[in-house]
Amino acid sequence: PNTLGVALLMEGQVQRGSVQKGRNHIYLFMPAFPKKEGDKPSMRISVTPEGGGALKLFAVAEVTGKGHDTRHALHTFIRSPEASAHWSVVDGSNELVMRPGDAHYIAPSVHSMYVLLVGTDSNTMVPYEIEAASGDSIEELPVNGVPLSGSVDEDEYIRYRVAVEEVARHVSISLTAQTGDCDLFVGTTADVTSENSQLRSQAAGSDAVFIPAFSELNRRHCSEEVIKQKGECVYFVAVKGVSKRSDFQIAASMPDGVPVALAAAEKRKLELPPGSWQYYYVKVVPPMQPMTLEVSIESGVLISLLAKVVPSAKARHPPPELVDISDKADIKGSRFAG
Repeated sequence: PNTLGVALLMEGQVQRGSVQKGRNHIYLFMPAFPKKEGDKPSMRISVTPEGGGALKLFAVAEVTGKGHDTRHALHTFIRSPEASAHWSVVDGSNELVMRPGDAHYIAPSVHSMYVLLVGTDSNTMVPYEIEAASGDSIEELPVNGVPLSGSVDEDEYIRYRVAVEEVARHVSISLTAQTGDCDLFVGTTADVTSENSQLRSQAAGSDAVFIPAFSELNRRHCSEEVIKQKGECVYFVAVKGVSKRSDFQIAASMPDGVPVALAAAEKRKLELPPGSWQYYYVKVVPPMQPMTLEVSIESGVLISLLAKVVPSAKARHPPPELVDISDKADIKGSRFAG
């Protein structure tokens, strides 16, 4: 394919263009230096078609300067971007994210450069806007349970944000270390670290953090008033590398936090995220009769089953002191395996 020239893409500056099949656009993107020396920011390139049309976005990372001849690699990339790109977006998404843990990532410096190619399969001209950003942008962690993959070096942080748009929702965040070891930290500020986090999990290998809907933290940070005023509340998540390099998957979900009514002899099926729990309540009519709680596990391990007799109002909306009843339970069971 032919190119329509080369343009310099400045960070934070929206540029407009138009492209059609067989006529690609090339951009050179040199990221701005991070505010703190040694920081490795994620970089996002977004391309948005105007008035319909599908676009393709490809990127390669190159090191320029003395001793680096990039011409051959760039020519190869321009001729066949699908085969030689380090990053690509071709499936309907309009954003490409280059993360510090990616194999071809290069940190911002006087010799680092990213080459971008915008193309389309449309025979008609497709107008578009393209924008690049780095540094302060934090990747959104979806709450649908679908994991994101990443990599992190020793003592490095990769950060995410989890947006909560409804009250009375548990927040479950699970981290699976595929290679190496990394730790999970959760806080209420964008610069969350191991030192200032409110919640953490530093188990070897895989980790999980669970924020109960009725916990003191969630009542304060994600109250009905906060969500009504701002439209959402946000928890910030940090993955910190422990090993020299760790590959991981991270996922988040938001189970309904309102206790579920459970009738006598009723069976309910439930899938629990790692480290989480679910509240049920059973209405007891005097005189009290013997009660049996039965649980069967299809897979995994259920750590505990706990029950406590409480007034009905507290059963439907547990106060903070009943969020964790492990030391107050009237009935206890533990270690159920599938």
